[in-house]
Amino acid sequence: MADARYCFPLDDALDAAEAAPLLCAGLIGYRALAMAGDARRIGLYGFGAAAHIICQVAVWQGREVYAFTRRADVASRDFARALGACWTGASTSVRRSRWMLR
Repeated sequence: MADARYCFPLDDALDAAEAAPLLCAGLIGYRALAMAGDARRIGLYGFGAAAHIICQVAVWQGREVYAFTRRADVASRDFARALGACWTGASTSVRRSRWMLR
């Protein structure tokens, strides 16, 4: 049982396996993206399920996406770049650069 205030209908044609990520990571990420307002640059710390969904949405919206990951997580940086992030890097090696100051 779920409280109706926190539920919404899903299209019957939607495959459950394809919809599941949108119902957890998608909602969490979208809430954070909405809190960013109309920011042109979005920084994503870590590149898990919520971040990779929101990266795609933000890129589609025409925003610049910067993905920060653990130093050894090259696979996540490559994935972020493939999804349209304009910059990826280890969060521990970031220095104040011109894009951060704008």
